[in-house]
Amino acid sequence: MYERHKALLLTNRLEITRDLRFRDIRRRLLDSGILTEENLAEIDRQQSREDEVKVLLDILPTKGPNAFAVFRDALKHRYPHLARILSDEGQGYRGSFEHWREGDVEESFEKVVADVSIRWDDLAGKLKLSRNEIKGLRTSQPDDDHRCREMLHRWMNKNGSDATLQDLKQALIDIGERLTAESL
Repeated sequence: MYERHKALLLTNRLEITRDLRFRDIRRRLLDSGILTEENLAEIDRQQSREDEVKVLLDILPTKGPNAFAVFRDALKHRYPHLARILSDEGQGYRGSFEHWREGDVEESFEKVVADVSIRWDDLAGKLKLSRNEIKGLRTSQPDDDHRCREMLHRWMNKNGSDATLQDLKQALIDIGERLTAESL
């Protein structure tokens, strides 16, 4: 891996560790040959999602010059904001990303889950998730709280800096949840 790519991983380690779920990119990294079964076993031994990502970030720099590009490409679908901050132009995007974080979008998720999870699919529609994404959440998550939380994370990951607190509030108002919107 090139030094500039190692530096990008190091600079953005906290954000990657906070946002990434290794299981979402696992298959891509294994199929591309970047990770071996031994690497997967080492990652799987970790006790938390964050520790899995930390071990992955420790392994990647040892995997040759293509590892960074494969990792960044694996992020593009579910984690476009992470892919952007890892681009060579990522520093220009970083300001927008930090501004987005200041909007407390993610911190509002727990309040939304507590108040609105029974209507998660209505909210998903207002946040412009596709029918297929909504259907997938119905089958992949065990209950409405999990579906709502995962839907919000997907919306945030899909839209990057365009996922704003204002958009979330408007979507809540649009489904008749003004009190929740005003409490955020």
